[in-house]
Amino acid sequence: MLPETEEFDVAIVGYGPGAQALTALLAKFGRSVVALERYPHLYNLPRAGHIDHEAIRIAQAVGDAESMVDTMWEVRDTYVWQNQHGQVLMEQPAHSPTEAISGWFSDYSMWQPNFERVLDEGARGAGADVRLGWEVVGIEPAEDHVEVVACRVDQDPDSDRLLRSEEYVRLRARYLVGADGANSFVRSSQGIPRADHGLDEEWLVVDLETIEPVSFEPNIAQICDPNRPRLIMPLGQTHRRFEWMVLPGDSAEELARPEEAWRLLQEFGVTPENHRIARQVVYGFQAKVARHWRRGRVFISGDAAHTMPPYAGQGMLSSVRDSANLAWKLDLVLRGLAPAELLDSYEAERRPHVQHWTELSIAEGAVSCELDPQRAAERDARMLAGEDLGHAAPPDLDDGVVLRDEAGAPRRPAGTLGPQGRVRSPAGEGRFDDLFGSSRFTVLTRGGSVGDVLGEAELRALERLDAVAVEIVAADEQPEPGQAADVGAVYTAYFDEHDAAAVLVRPDFYVFGTAAELAELGAVVRELIALLGLSAEDREGSAR
Repeated sequence: MLPETEEFDVAIVGYGPGAQALTALLAKFGRSVVALERYPHLYNLPRAGHIDHEAIRIAQAVGDAESMVDTMWEVRDTYVWQNQHGQVLMEQPAHSPTEAISGWFSDYSMWQPNFERVLDEGARGAGADVRLGWEVVGIEPAEDHVEVVACRVDQDPDSDRLLRSEEYVRLRARYLVGADGANSFVRSSQGIPRADHGLDEEWLVVDLETIEPVSFEPNIAQICDPNRPRLIMPLGQTHRRFEWMVLPGDSAEELARPEEAWRLLQEFGVTPENHRIARQVVYGFQAKVARHWRRGRVFISGDAAHTMPPYAGQGMLSSVRDSANLAWKLDLVLRGLAPAELLDSYEAERRPHVQHWTELSIAEGAVSCELDPQRAAERDARMLAGEDLGHAAPPDLDDGVVLRDEAGAPRRPAGTLGPQGRVRSPAGEGRFDDLFGSSRFTVLTRGGSVGDVLGEAELRALERLDAVAVEIVAADEQPEPGQAADVGAVYTAYFDEHDAAAVLVRPDFYVFGTAAELAELGAVVRELIALLGLSAEDREGSAR
């Protein structure tokens, strides 16, 4: 007999980085959230090795990002794609050594457990119910909730196998999110098919802890050798990753032996004297995207919704972005401020971004993984002659909750990431989010405050959204409450670039819209109210 049903706002299945971010954000919003992960402990080894400024800002919203970044390595070197002869086919140059728009350096390499630690501590610290060692075995959607049955799982002490026990729990949630990986039980239980891009590769991945430093030239490289494509890269400041493509006729069992790893590593001067193997696994690369990311009150995100090869380094980051997008929308709907239709914008906004990175990753993989010597030589000749893959930037938000012009097109910079700079407030100096809070609607103004131009209805709407309004003043001014001195000049430059007097930023750090004059801010707020479908009154009251 199952025990009495426990009730939550949101149940999350899986507890990788994307699920951790979603759990932490929802708990920070004040929602009751339970996360169920079948493994009895956090997976204390990396899968992803790349992280960018946007994901770090999301981590900053829930935890101590500074200590995490201290363990990372800024990607200031060029990411080199070279052929078997060492000739450079393509370079992906690092950004200039300045902060990116999110207030952090553009790109880092990392040891993933350090990232997960910050997200997990943020989730638990905000009051989330995190249950490791519980496997979801049943999902029963209803009109106004989802029933979930989970079974206690133990790990066989003599192997890595997970063994189900006879202990079960029944949970009821108003919404359920499946962030349970590429083999998602949630996705399959809801009968959601995936579109297959036709990629199916296996690579040997070896992650090593550095004992004695070794100099690598280049430091980050995709080696496009038809004899065996391979990759080298740092993982933060303490580890390094090597990858080799599994070729036809290779034995995955043989490649998983440490002796084989050390044999392959000889090329790079890596030995047991200067490195220790932390993880060695044959890993499958696929590119599949679910045809639907929502079925009623059930959502999927991260690898459950989309898998992509790692050539562009965007798989895990896409999962974290999913969470930042979905969290604030679930919060508004659960608070009774917005209708459930707002949740349709989750897939509408995230799918084009994921599709872009999937296609780019496949294109880059085609460069690296050509095994035919003649075609590889022809590829080399074309690229050495100047052929470019055309690394277009990922699309900005076009559909969903962004301000539009009279023709219905997004009024840029709406749909692009908003800025974070260093500011000074009466409370001190630091990054904006640390001083004024994050994951909230934020109104930035210059030349006046929101109280100078907004009417009672607009001010009430911002209050109900728990928005923060900050007037940006010059760096040499002494800020008063509700003001921030722009010590880093980030906001002044942003206002100037976009000819703006006010900027309204969403909780996931994307710009909703701008106003060229302060007097136009009221119209921007009213459009936000309309697009959110903001109710006349908060039916549940603020969850904060």
